Amino acid sequence: MKTTARTGGTGFGAFNPNTLDLADRVVILRFNQEEMELEILLGVPIDGAK
Repeated sequence: MKTTARTGGTGFGAFNPNTLDLADRVVILRFNQEEMELEILLGVPIDGAK
């Protein structure tokens, strides 16, 4: 599991190549403060994210 927090900007995510083979799936979420909703931006198997 990896968590990051950013306010403003576009943000980014980086994968660690040393542990990438341990992951099954990539899920990227964004919390929308105005709507108080959790948005799923990406939810795919690891091969789909590479």
